[in-house]
Amino acid sequence: TQFVVDGGHGTCVTTVPGSERSAFVPAVNSSAASFKVYAVNNQGFGPGSTASVSVIPQAAKAGFFAVDNMGVTTNIGSTTGNFAKLRIRSSAYFGSVSTPSGNGAWLLANGGRIVALGDATVTSSPLTDPAIQIVSSYNRLGYYVIGKNGQVSASANAPVIESTSPSSRVVIGGVPTSSGKGIWLVRTNGKIDGIGDATSGALAKGQYVRVVPRATGDGFWAITKAGKVVSFGDAPTITALALNVKDTALAANGDGFYALNNSGSISALGDVAPLAVTSVSGAIALVNTAKVSDVKDIQIDAFSDFHGALDYTKTTAAGFDTYTSGSPVLAANFAADRALNPATFTFASGDNWGAAPPLSTVFDEMPSVEALNFMGVDVSTFGNHEHDKPLANVNARIAASKYKWVVSNYSSLAEINARNFNGIAAAPWTIVDRGGVKVGVIGLNTPETKEVVFPGNLGGITIGDVLGTNAAGTATKTQVKAAIKAARQAGADVVVSLVHEGFGQFNADNSAAEGRLLDIVPLLEGSDIVLGGHSHLKYAGIVSNKLVAETPNAGTLYNRIRACVDTATHKTLGSRVEHVTPTVKVPAGTALAATGMNQDAIASIAAYKANLGTKYNVVIGSIADVAPNGGTPAIQRNYETGLGNYIADNLRTAMGTQLAITNGGGIRDMLPAKTFVPTNASIVRPSWSSLQSGYTTSSGPWKVTSSGPYTLTVGDVATVLPFGNTAATTTITGADVWAALENGVSQISLGAGRFPQVSGLKFTFDMSIAANSGRVTAVTLTDGTPIPKSTAVTYTLATNDFMVAGGDGYTMFGGLAKARTRDVLETVVREAIIRDSANGPVVMSTDGRITRIG
Repeated sequence: TQFVVDGGHGTCVTTVPGSERSAFVPAVNSSAASFKVYAVNNQGFGPGSTASVSVIPQAAKAGFFAVDNMGVTTNIGSTTGNFAKLRIRSSAYFGSVSTPSGNGAWLLANGGRIVALGDATVTSSPLTDPAIQIVSSYNRLGYYVIGKNGQVSASANAPVIESTSPSSRVVIGGVPTSSGKGIWLVRTNGKIDGIGDATSGALAKGQYVRVVPRATGDGFWAITKAGKVVSFGDAPTITALALNVKDTALAANGDGFYALNNSGSISALGDVAPLAVTSVSGAIALVNTAKVSDVKDIQIDAFSDFHGALDYTKTTAAGFDTYTSGSPVLAANFAADRALNPATFTFASGDNWGAAPPLSTVFDEMPSVEALNFMGVDVSTFGNHEHDKPLANVNARIAASKYKWVVSNYSSLAEINARNFNGIAAAPWTIVDRGGVKVGVIGLNTPETKEVVFPGNLGGITIGDVLGTNAAGTATKTQVKAAIKAARQAGADVVVSLVHEGFGQFNADNSAAEGRLLDIVPLLEGSDIVLGGHSHLKYAGIVSNKLVAETPNAGTLYNRIRACVDTATHKTLGSRVEHVTPTVKVPAGTALAATGMNQDAIASIAAYKANLGTKYNVVIGSIADVAPNGGTPAIQRNYETGLGNYIADNLRTAMGTQLAITNGGGIRDMLPAKTFVPTNASIVRPSWSSLQSGYTTSSGPWKVTSSGPYTLTVGDVATVLPFGNTAATTTITGADVWAALENGVSQISLGAGRFPQVSGLKFTFDMSIAANSGRVTAVTLTDGTPIPKSTAVTYTLATNDFMVAGGDGYTMFGGLAKARTRDVLETVVREAIIRDSANGPVVMSTDGRITRIG
């Protein structure tokens, strides 16, 4: 458990360990603020404490002090006055390190003696080597004293790092690395010895006399005897000479340093401003009591699995019209967030389209591409549904998008060769530079994609699995880490990973969050924030010191994340997430043009609706009550449902087979469809209230506040079954039936779409039995006749072309070559509703054909 301290916009969200009872919160500006404290772990964020009284930021001692050999200090960059006399009593001085608060410093004097300044407390160095350098630990909470032969002593709250000291090594200084677990030791000849987890290396050959670490932990400058400044790692190039240097101090922005030479003059090197005082006679040292930092308050709006849910919902109550979800509302909410903080970034974690309502699918998903343009999305990764059609379609949609595309676990991007509207191609990583902050972004798509799209849709692309334990998995991990590292080396202050993998559930025994998303997070070393998707579930928590968040599908929620980023150290100091229901609320009767919703998105929806014409408003029948679908967990992916039974029964009847099996993941909405909004006002629709939490198998994700019967239209069925799949028939054995059902219940904890909705048979499965280990315990025909686990008995089967081709793991169905494809599945269901409605509203119910234990 950790604590997050947050004072709202304009303050620095700060995360501290759960063992701490106080926090130093850097000031972003001079405005007073009230703070709340939130406990957080992988189970989520707590509700927050009572707000504190208004706190006025206090300026820490800042800038530099020059120190002479009598201990007299001269203020050369601070507005807060001098510290007391130091009484160093020596002309030998080897540097200083600021305390965590910035209100003090430790100085290393002759003989390894530590001198305390301000709020620093004196500690001693146990080195047997002559001490030659004091350097801040990467966590900024303590310091190391470096010995001439490579000994390292940790003090205050600096992590201990093991080192050896070969007698041949003559060290000029050390640089703690960003992992917090290593140090580069630099020799006089430029050789770099890595201790801890730091790797060894070398500078250009020369005679080196001093090293100046960057606060990032990913680079440093080394100064030669001739005054040349040599950059290593992410340290910017400095062409000016640093001659006769007695001491150095890192500049506040981290992009350069100040050098005090033997004559007392002070030079600014790198991209830094000169000090007001450029010379102090008799000075032997520069003491920087300011924290090396440049703190920025940033905001991230994030969503996933939009699935082309373009249209909004409107309700009227208590004199107000409330518009919920849909691209015009999301775009308005994102715009409002940007108005509060210009350093706002908008990201999508895949499945932006596919499995979408007719308003998107009929137009080849281009309305969804345009919707994300209207929302101002900066970067998206790919989800499995981006590959529902061949790569030519992917490239066409990229060409129409104004946002960037990233994916880091594809074997190649050669076949995804389109450039977006701004001429930018998909890449393993990218950087968005805004508000003085560079946000690096990488992406991962689920390797499950190859099982859930048609063979050939990925071309020659292999999607690597970072969780794989074989050589391919290792290679994928290396590839992804390289993308994160490349973003960092390009100057990213914070790295966000867009991961189309999902949270699954909370463990029943210990309440820990589970799912592939949570398993992947620890492997994303160097990433600060991980934004998931795919499972359509809401989640937010801290895992491996990274903020992890996910949203439900169809734009019903988005995550508003605030993070505090130190651009000098490239560190994220803290972050917090809010789940936001996108809404626009205006006085009842307000014209659409005056609602504040995005007018381009409204016009786009209107134009596409007009092009749909009357086709999707055609009434085909009625239904007695809402047939639930979705939920947490999604019922069609976990249980028998009335809608699943109706689809499977009519598939079997129409095809004339003994059995039918269809995948729950292919059923994309309840009936009537929530995401289809007819243009004909006479069509009777349910009334839904806000998204309800904790809904179960007995209800859908939206609370229904009306009573049936309801009208059903062509658009309703097209929304429920949007993939255009055709029915397919084949013959399978009894053993295949068992194998199919075992596959179908194998990924329930992941919310996978392979869960079977069935007809002509009954089966029982036990969740206490491991997946693919006999979880299915009984299978019979509807009349109770056992289906043997035998290859000697065969049955005729109706399914869909996706599944018979091996999709969702149903390889036991034998492939398309063996099967016969028939009518479009949507047509089968639509004709069944027309037929059954002749006798009154259709009733869709469960009958116990699927029994779940546990």
